[in-house]
Amino acid sequence: MRRARVTAVSGLRAQANGKWLNIIGNKDVVVGDFVWTDGRCIYGNVYEGGEAAPIISASEPYVPLLMGNGTRALYHKGKITEHEKGQRHSLMASQGSNFSFADGNVLDVYLDEQGDKYALLWGEYSFTDHGEGDTYENLDGQPGITKNGLMEQPVNLSEYSSYCYDYAYEEAAVIETPLSGVGETMDEIYWNYCTLENGWYESKDAYCYLLNCYAHGCHMDGINWREDGEADIGYLVEFTSYMWVMVTPEGSQPLWAMTVRGLDVDFVPERYRYRVYAGEFTLPLPDGYYIEGTKVVPKTKVLRDEWMNPFPGKLYSPKKKLIYESDFSVGRPIRLGQIKKKSWLMTMGDYLYLLKGGKKEFLSYNVHNSRLHTMKNRAKWVKGEELDGTY
Repeated sequence: MRRARVTAVSGLRAQANGKWLNIIGNKDVVVGDFVWTDGRCIYGNVYEGGEAAPIISASEPYVPLLMGNGTRALYHKGKITEHEKGQRHSLMASQGSNFSFADGNVLDVYLDEQGDKYALLWGEYSFTDHGEGDTYENLDGQPGITKNGLMEQPVNLSEYSSYCYDYAYEEAAVIETPLSGVGETMDEIYWNYCTLENGWYESKDAYCYLLNCYAHGCHMDGINWREDGEADIGYLVEFTSYMWVMVTPEGSQPLWAMTVRGLDVDFVPERYRYRVYAGEFTLPLPDGYYIEGTKVVPKTKVLRDEWMNPFPGKLYSPKKKLIYESDFSVGRPIRLGQIKKKSWLMTMGDYLYLLKGGKKEFLSYNVHNSRLHTMKNRAKWVKGEELDGTY
């Protein structure tokens, strides 16, 4: 491939370097443009609908991959070729011939066209109230977005923790014991946590945070309560409530929630309770992809881990083309990159798959990519150089 200037255009043919060449791609070519050519065709592509455009070349493009042990690899034509082994990093992002790395409590890293590096950082907010007049707040990590290493947009997890806190109180109020309607009722929430667990960021107009929240408390019914917390007759039921909350530029929205009661006795017939806030929802993904998901209350009892994370959904391209239909997980990052027409690479967590014809093929695991962008210049990538920047 070499670069040339267009001197004449006629229909789907253009003249460059004194030769008439075929124009392919979706970019309109005009006189004066610098284009890429292999001596037969002119290759060009532009961004459409927010999608990271595949680099059109004479053959399928290359996708750089960072493996968990630091090995630099390339995906090309269905194969992964490993090259030099460098330093281990939590995540790698690429944009054209630019590459950047991130380490520590990082959920996502993104490199824009200007070379600015954005990182979404993990964090957890907790609120403790043992009912003795003292409350405690704590923040682990630094939840928010950094730009080139400086905090640009903190995420206030305490603001969103109220969703699960209120839900837990609602769950406590519906618990019944043999003293319901007779004794005095007390509901307490001991602990309330809100964790920024998954998500991505590209700009103030394109991001999605997934918050995993839970609250622990109890419901008490008693007769003749005394100051020492004892009663003549009393019943106590402990429970833990869990909730997923999605935050996008459009606002925040609880998705679904579940309560597990810690006491399995005759007077507590429901140990597991479920609530769906968004039966149908759109989960935005990086580079303009998205999932149309659904969630329903199960007809039979389902354990927490089996119900809280998975959901059925349809995966679409930025051009609203259906790519794949399956079960997905809100707890695992999902990233896509188109490698050729009707073929995509997808990561779910650190697992890499090929999507083609509506089917999924497993390729590898322990892949530390935050984006799956194609590249032109691969020579220095495979050498394992560690510094951020343009190669």
